Amino acid sequence: MTPPRTLSSTTIALLAGLLALQGVLVAGTFTPGAHSGGDNAGYVALADALTEGAGYVERWEPGAPNHTKYPPVFAGLLALLVAFGAERWVTLKLVAALAGVIAVGATFLWARRRIPEGVAALVALVFGLSYSLLYHSRYILSDVPFVAFALLALWLLEARREVGEDPAAPAPSTEAEAGGSGRSPGSPTVFALALLGVMLAWFTRSAGLPLVLALLGTLALRRAWARLAVAGGVLAVPGLAWSLRSGSTEGEYGAEFLLVDPYDPGLGRVDLPGLVERIGANAGGYLTEHLPAALAGPGAGAGWVGALILLLALLAVVGWIRALRPAPGTLPGAAELFFPLYLGVVLLWPPVWSGDRFALPLLPLLLVYAIEGGRWIT
Repeated sequence: MTPPRTLSSTTIALLAGLLALQGVLVAGTFTPGAHSGGDNAGYVALADALTEGAGYVERWEPGAPNHTKYPPVFAGLLALLVAFGAERWVTLKLVAALAGVIAVGATFLWARRRIPEGVAALVALVFGLSYSLLYHSRYILSDVPFVAFALLALWLLEARREVGEDPAAPAPSTEAEAGGSGRSPGSPTVFALALLGVMLAWFTRSAGLPLVLALLGTLALRRAWARLAVAGGVLAVPGLAWSLRSGSTEGEYGAEFLLVDPYDPGLGRVDLPGLVERIGANAGGYLTEHLPAALAGPGAGAGWVGALILLLALLAVVGWIRALRPAPGTLPGAAELFFPLYLGVVLLWPPVWSGDRFALPLLPLLLVYAIEGGRWIT
């Protein structure tokens, strides 16, 4: 974990151009209508309850019980807008819209530490043009804010690399130099910001847990025991509070994750053969349907986009394996741990929940790993 280097004028110009272009794209695809899924209504109701001092409760239920399904960060951001005078749903959409712009900038900042800067800008542009990012940036949903927080955290956690003939060659300030001393590279400020990003991602979507594990795993591998203790303590307090609040409440994600069908609890929990079948179904679904849809829209999996996704996936596996140990004496970074952990959650997710929005955090990683894999092969 190293402090971000001072950005050159070229880097600043590229970043500004990407942010401006993404702002235009988000504005151009904006719609005043509400999402048909209904989650947006729940988020707005939770924000209203917070703003009015009722707490994080389900005011649409008799007795207004505590809400235990959606972590509170996204509803809290909406509540801030309401507190500052937002009265219409269309105004609340600014949270997701702004997050879509930030996600593209964070993708560029993270990717440029691993691949040539111009190629990193291209990766950010492809991600910014992706169907799912633009689609979910125009609705009151937590998916894009989660991606923005996660990518910002990965950027801050990314060990500095010099881009040369070896696409994963480390800079002189390597993980190995810090590994034996009990310290992790990076200033306290960068570490604090990275920890904040991880926490915000986790409490925006429960699927942020792999990012928590990636942070803790990165610090443990580097024997950064002091920072591991700090991170564990800081994350454990809200994590334990949310866990105790949620418990095994019906409708809470942890209680629904291993159900055969969360929309039909009577079918019971999935068994081991069912889990294996679920993994296979999700793997096929994401390769042939959800990832192509995330990149190019519904129905894209049947044509060249589907073939491109398959090629990217194969190259990304090579790139990820290569990045696990880019040079003698080095250690994998947070992204290398987050990638398989989040992919595992996606594959174990109940198929009725699967969709292109859960593929969003994977798109930038797939693109970068595919580029690294392709450069290493050639």
